[in-house]
Amino acid sequence: MPTSLRKECADNPLLVIEDHRKSPPAKADLMQVMLTGRDKETGLGLSDEAVGSNVRTYLYSSEVTLTLCSVLLSLSLVR
Repeated sequence: MPTSLRKECADNPLLVIEDHRKSPPAKADLMQVMLTGRDKETGLGLSDEAVGSNVRTYLYSSEVTLTLCSVLLSLSLVR
């Protein structure tokens, strides 16, 4: 993900959600599933705030995972 898009997602997830709604992808992605999915029992979907929180969580967790993998790779190469 380009740095500018990553920053936009972290700073303004609701704007990213709005853009995604205006121009949905041809093939459903994770955000589209979160925006359109409904609970089978209640029929309720996620609020925009919940989707925004998930966007931030996935964004930050992917950065942590990448950092951890880089450290582990570096350590394995030092040995």
